[in-house]
Order: sequence, then C-alpha cells, then structure tokens
Amino acid sequence: MPISSVDKVRRQNAASTEYSRASRPAEGKTNAPSADERQRTDSVEISEAARRLNESGAAANLDKVRGRIRSGYYDRPEVARQVAAKLAKDVQKQDNDTQ
Repeated sequence: MPISSVDKVRRQNAASTEYSRASRPAEGKTNAPSADERQRTDSVEISEAARRLNESGAAANLDKVRGRIRSGYYDRPEVARQVAAKLAKDVQKQDNDTQ
C-alpha cells in the first residue's frame, strides 16, 4: 500500500478546501439535492457464473498460487517446465476446439 507524504496530503486537503469554497452556492441559494437525487441508491449484482466460481473454491486455489509465486516456487526449472508444458497443452487444445 503506497503511503503519501504528509506534505502531499496537506496540499490535497488545501486544494479540496479551495474547491469547496469556490463551489458554494450564492447567498440565498442552496445545494440541497433534488427529490430524484435523494431517491437514488447504489446496488451490486453478482452473476450466477460468479457465484458458481466462488462456490467452486477457485478463490482458495488462486490464493495458493499467489503464495507459491511469492515463495519462488515457480522459479524452479522443473516447475517452470511443467507449467510451460501444461500451458502448451491447453493452447493446443483450444486451437483444436476452434477448428
């Protein structure tokens, strides 16, 4: 996680303050949201395919692979050969399926 310097944060806060001063409404006017804006809500929909993928344990497998990458597991020559062979086999299979 990148950490900003204190001075950078101060500059951002100062710029934000200047923006908020400039964007204030004229006297007697309001920036209150309209009725339509108050009615809006955010939502998220998760597809069935994503649900199935989550239930299949693919996320756990991905975590396992990430751990192996960090540990240098795939840097070993014998593992690199096995991975390359499996990738070549998958590519060849995909090529045969599209013909």
